[in-house]
Amino acid sequence: MESESIRDLFDYIEASTSPVFAVEEARKSLINAGFAEVKADEKWQKPLSKFFTVINSGMLAAFNVGECKKHANLRIAAAHTDQPCFHIKPVAELGSDYVKKLNVEVYGGPILTTFFDEPLSISGRVALKGEDVFSSRFVNVDFKRPVGLIPNLAIHLNRNVNEGVAINKQVDLMPIFGTQAAENCDMKFFAEILAKEIGVKAEEIIDFDLYVYVASKPVLAGFDNELVISPRLDNLVSCYSILEGIKCEPVEETVLVGVLYDHEEIGSRSSRGADSMVLSMLLDKLYTTLGFKEDVKNSDIMNGYFLSVDAAHALHPNHPEKYDPTSQAKLNRGFVLKTSSLQRYAYDLNIIAVIRNIAEKANIPYQIFANRSDIVGGSTLGPIASSFLPMHCADIGIPMWAMHSSKESAGVSDIIALNEFIKRFYDFR
Repeated sequence: MESESIRDLFDYIEASTSPVFAVEEARKSLINAGFAEVKADEKWQKPLSKFFTVINSGMLAAFNVGECKKHANLRIAAAHTDQPCFHIKPVAELGSDYVKKLNVEVYGGPILTTFFDEPLSISGRVALKGEDVFSSRFVNVDFKRPVGLIPNLAIHLNRNVNEGVAINKQVDLMPIFGTQAAENCDMKFFAEILAKEIGVKAEEIIDFDLYVYVASKPVLAGFDNELVISPRLDNLVSCYSILEGIKCEPVEETVLVGVLYDHEEIGSRSSRGADSMVLSMLLDKLYTTLGFKEDVKNSDIMNGYFLSVDAAHALHPNHPEKYDPTSQAKLNRGFVLKTSSLQRYAYDLNIIAVIRNIAEKANIPYQIFANRSDIVGGSTLGPIASSFLPMHCADIGIPMWAMHSSKESAGVSDIIALNEFIKRFYDFR
């Protein structure tokens, strides 16, 4: 069941080891497709067609603008670039004359046990000294190879491990990146290692924003290669689908927007998260450049359609009791339309009708999902973003097993269905 789109997705996942690299790979993909890069803090010039802007290295907004004379049919799809993992603390080294160990904090809500004994690497952004205090230099760094691990304690020393043992985040989750030479123990080793990796002197490093990620590659599985096992499926599959969909030809009287937010896994409340004014500001700038007045923009927003594209919980065959008895999502049965009257997922009947109409006319398989009434489930950026932009908003995505595990599982057919639906959402005429 492998296809060119699946191979391209695997390449995107492998390269997108942290939000800055997910954005950088998106940037390269859009430039190759003829999009121009513009600065968010500079004046935008007409004519506008295909372009994008990057916000603080971790968020990207892409625009595909048709010829708009009186108004614009506004269609937005958004996903997020971050994933549950570990973040390296500013004073990184944990003193030891035995091993090189770094001090980390848990980022988001991972399934902690799944990160034990996995090959780990480091990815993110580093600040370097510049000409003055307001002109620091910034470089992205990805070690691109396994450099560490969090070893389990052997069962002989932890006899209750298979009965469920509490994990202390400060004690049990500190990754180890090698051993110390007995004759030359260095308690400040990380600055030198990081400097060597990016090709600078250690004294040039001011600070860093670095993540520890699982250095495993995506693979196909199943007797018919119908399954995908990979780190970071949540939510890079959605990012990839949006990037591919927005590359369509401009649609007259239509503005298409694709947004890759950061910080969804920790609540979206940041300058580049969905719980911010950043997208509203960008739309203000766009409509001003197009020459439209504020009442036209507001009308387009209220009549527009917004897709929050994120992962859904697939029915686990060993635990069907955890799922709603009538609204379940299964692997390789289509993308998922997620519903929640509690607005844990964005839920608006106007766009739900549009989604179902597009999918049925295009013969794209889809499923309806709701949580059990006694299980709250997760939430997404959809309800947050739609509180800033009062558009018709709904949540869709692919079903998956083991969401927030170090490696998640999904169905090949569902990924293809989501790709096709996002393209039709953007390009439906």
